[in-house]
Amino acid sequence: MRPCAPAAPSWFKPSEAAPLTVLTPARAVHEVGFPPGVFDRVNGYGAGAGEAPAVHPDVDMVSFTGSNAVGRRVFALASGTVKKVALGLGGKTASVVLDGADLERAAAFTVRSCFLNAGQSYNAQPHMLVPRGLLKNEAALVPRAVAAYVPGGPLDGSTGLGPPVSSGRRERVLEHVRRGRGGVRLVTSGPQPPAGLLKACHMTPAAFSDVPPGPPIAQEKTFGPVLSMTPYDSQDEAVALADCTVHGIAGAVRSEDSDRALATARRPAAARVEVEGGRSNPAVPFGGYKQSGLGRDDGAYGVEEFLQLKSLQL
Repeated sequence: MRPCAPAAPSWFKPSEAAPLTVLTPARAVHEVGFPPGVFDRVNGYGAGAGEAPAVHPDVDMVSFTGSNAVGRRVFALASGTVKKVALGLGGKTASVVLDGADLERAAAFTVRSCFLNAGQSYNAQPHMLVPRGLLKNEAALVPRAVAAYVPGGPLDGSTGLGPPVSSGRRERVLEHVRRGRGGVRLVTSGPQPPAGLLKACHMTPAAFSDVPPGPPIAQEKTFGPVLSMTPYDSQDEAVALADCTVHGIAGAVRSEDSDRALATARRPAAARVEVEGGRSNPAVPFGGYKQSGLGRDDGAYGVEEFLQLKSLQL
């Protein structure tokens, strides 16, 4: 019989594309005096270091943030030891612009969210839904907002957009756009590697208008600085379009009418919906509906994901 472990190991593996991101919290855990094994930093590739905790019999719970494909792999591996799994996976967040909204403000907020972290945020807003009669006006405003996001280096004061994490990521973004852009209208320059910045993996941002609901750029996460705009004819259709993907991690509603915005925000199957530029609150739970994941991060709910309930019967 295998002896019970006195304490389950705790591992944290950052992405192999950004392995230095966890150095500071790892040092802080060490400096405040946590016992060895409470927090162990492990670097490596997913097939080795990433899969190890999912199959390890002494690991009671696995929390993974990343792609749907890898999330399904982690989930399958963890089933061998029937351990708890929390997954933060992909998203295709829709920004619903209601008629009567401030179109310039809607363009600015949506573009900022879409391009944050070079588009590499799973709660970014890469899909804008606009009333059909207002699409032409919104499509004229979006390029002005996009123009502020100039690719460049971190020490250049004019830089508005950093690079994707790797050249491979950039090529995946460009290929995703190539697969899905047929029949849609490009309203900006790009997406393409900018002259003079090829070695740094940069790419110019892009926005597309008149995007139907079916292509990959409307259905799948691009994970890059690419915005698509789709027209709708009714508020019910807007909600249906926001819900027509397998993802459900976040959303946004733009309107000058707060009551109408709140009523609309309650409808999509998304875990967190931003209303008219509302700020993210780390004290409230955040996670995915549908294939965007399992469990919650942030706040008390995020802590509880790592706990087990136990009762004593006297």
